[in-house]
Amino acid sequence: MKPVLRKLLIAIVLVLSIATLGLIILLFMEQKIQKDPVCRSAACRVIGSAIRQSLDLRVDPCQDFYAYCCGGWLKTHEVPPDMKKFGITEKLENEVLLKINGLLTSSNSSGIAWRNAVKFYNSCMNMTAIEKRGAAPLLTYFTRFGGWPLLNKQWQEKDFDWITALTVVQLTTGYGYVIPIIIGTDPKNTSRKLLQLDQPNLLFPEEILRQPNSESSKSHLQKFQKFLNKIAVLLGADISTISEYVNSLLEFEIQLFEMMSPEENMNNISYWYNTMTVGDLQRKIPEVNWVRFLQELTNSSLLLVDGEPTIQNEDIIIVRDLPYIQKISKYLRNASHIRHIANYLGCRVAMSLMLHLPKNFSDALYEYYGDLGYTFRSPERWKTCTKRVSSFFNQVTVFAYVDKYFPKDVKNEVNKLVLDISFQFEKILLSNDWMDRITKNAALKKLRAMKANIGYPDWIGDENNINDVYVKENMPTMDDKVFENDVKLVEHRVMQLIKTLRLKLEEA
Repeated sequence: MKPVLRKLLIAIVLVLSIATLGLIILLFMEQKIQKDPVCRSAACRVIGSAIRQSLDLRVDPCQDFYAYCCGGWLKTHEVPPDMKKFGITEKLENEVLLKINGLLTSSNSSGIAWRNAVKFYNSCMNMTAIEKRGAAPLLTYFTRFGGWPLLNKQWQEKDFDWITALTVVQLTTGYGYVIPIIIGTDPKNTSRKLLQLDQPNLLFPEEILRQPNSESSKSHLQKFQKFLNKIAVLLGADISTISEYVNSLLEFEIQLFEMMSPEENMNNISYWYNTMTVGDLQRKIPEVNWVRFLQELTNSSLLLVDGEPTIQNEDIIIVRDLPYIQKISKYLRNASHIRHIANYLGCRVAMSLMLHLPKNFSDALYEYYGDLGYTFRSPERWKTCTKRVSSFFNQVTVFAYVDKYFPKDVKNEVNKLVLDISFQFEKILLSNDWMDRITKNAALKKLRAMKANIGYPDWIGDENNINDVYVKENMPTMDDKVFENDVKLVEHRVMQLIKTLRLKLEEA
């Protein structure tokens, strides 16, 4: 046989052998795929159907993969007029909200926690009573922190104490303005919580504060002035000074913005992690009585824990933006600035407490948001009230939901899965030979300290436990006045958070 022909035959045999081997592999894989079980449970069918409906199979995925994957969803799900976006998460949240709302309007539980949750819901839904009371609840609230000069021509600086004003507002609205105080975990010692002085969130976007004379800034400010005009009329203020008032608000926020450290610094823990005692802070920044400031916020909570004076000079705090706190303290010491602070607080408080005022207040607020391109109209009232109940009465609403809708065996199955993962991971840690002894022991200690939080705590499965907590925490009793109910519940929540300063990590 000629050498050339031999080489050709060898090449052909080699190619055929590779092809045969490839066919054998393909046949084996096809048989394996065919033998793999296909999930045909009810849950799998529901999920499969949902995925199928979200696709648009008429679109070539190579041309427009997004339209292929999401085209079906976009055609069958419009964004609700009270929402900026609507996806699977929002859909599930709405479904849960509907179920909780159904429980609130139908459950006959006699437990104290559930009774008060239903009372709050009913007071929230009673728009007839809300309309009848008008702006009176908000006007009364203003007197708690010294009044809003825009509404009172007789207002005087000597009657306004900015420390009391800031602490009262933070306690009763949950929002800290000018000098917000955070109760948070120490990032370098997670076994404790500390008071932390921070920079505030501002009313106007950064673009406006940097370039107040740009066309877009002027447009935004005109929309804000239009909104504030409506609110001023509803509250009985003199609207002839609104333009001047908006300018003073903007000027005040620009000053705050210029005092604040830039965002890139505040994202750097080595910059903002400034721990010191209250006494050290007093020596660094003597313009403010810091013990009094911190005690006014915490006394009503911490005295209930140990019966002794609350914050003292020896207490450790974190000053997140030290340069800002130094500058704003000097600003606050100047008596000529007091009116600016009171006017600023009045506006921020009014905007945060409109939820339970007559409909024309929320209409004005959401019209302003719509002008800015946010949501177009206020949510349906049942949604607002159900969300508020779920927030304030979380434990009892979780119990009611779990009791009716949550399969009891799911929690046990997931718990077994978590325990098995933990067990296998510990075996891997113990058997590995690439970690040194100290690191391995630290990892094991961390693993054994971890706790699985699955679905809901076991104690929530018993309504008696929830009622005991409600009584123990001295939760306020609800009546038919939703504005006051809401303020009481916010204050209680803030006080409970403050108490964690004196509790061990596990208790907190």
